[in-house]
Amino acid sequence: MNDWKRATRYFLLGYLIATIGGVLMYYLVSETVMWLFTMTVMPALFLILAYKYFRKNLRAASPFFDRDLLSLIVCWVALSCIMDAIVYVLLSPLLLGLPPNWTFFSDQSPWIWMNYITIILIVLVAKGFYYEKKRPQINTDAGRVSRPGHH
Repeated sequence: MNDWKRATRYFLLGYLIATIGGVLMYYLVSETVMWLFTMTVMPALFLILAYKYFRKNLRAASPFFDRDLLSLIVCWVALSCIMDAIVYVLLSPLLLGLPPNWTFFSDQSPWIWMNYITIILIVLVAKGFYYEKKRPQINTDAGRVSRPGHH
C-alpha cells in the first residue's frame, strides 16, 4: 500500500461520519431510516473516500486486481472490526454504565456482517472507476490510442 496513514485517515473520517449519521438517524428519526442510511449513504461515502485514496496514491493505472487493492481492503476491514469493537463493545456500554458487551458481534443482525462485504465491494468498485479513467482509450475514428486527458 502506498500510504497507510492516508488510508487510515480516510477510513476514520468515513467511520466518524457514518457513526454520527447512523446514531442521529436512529435517535432523531427511526431505526428504519438508520438502516436505510447504513445501506445507502455509508457505502456512497466510502466509495468516494476509496476513489480519492486511489486517485492520490497511484502514480499510473495498475492492473485492476493488485496489491494496492488488496492492501486497502484488508486495512479497511481490519479497521472496521477494530473500531466496531472499540465503539460498540467497549465505549457504548461504558457510557451507559454497563460492562463491556463482548457478545456484540454475535448478537448483531446479519446486516452488520454485510458491512464487511460492502467494504470489499466498495474498494473494488472505486479501483474499477480509477482504473477505467486511467486506461488508454482507443480513438476509433483515427485508430490511435490515447491516455485520458492527453490529446
